[in-house]
Amino acid sequence: MLEDTPRKILRVLYHLYQQNWVRPDIARVSQFSQRSEKRVREAIKALRVAGFVEIAEGKLRILKPDVLEPEPEKTVEPPPPKSPYGLGAWFD
Repeated sequence: MLEDTPRKILRVLYHLYQQNWVRPDIARVSQFSQRSEKRVREAIKALRVAGFVEIAEGKLRILKPDVLEPEPEKTVEPPPPKSPYGLGAWFD
């Protein structure tokens, strides 16, 4: 799983550019992700090393958008049983 900043940058890149070859606007990505331009560049390098983006001739393309899918929901515990003592709506 990716760390927070690269994951957020990947999400922003995907929503801005989909899987097209583009020259990303680092300032715009920085604004949307609320990260500095330096951190955006570092995150893009980390995404490239991890194999999530491909860079060729100064253009970028997302390879694996499946990371953007939400994680499976956790099981929800059933609520505790109600009190057998008629306490009304005070503690139910």
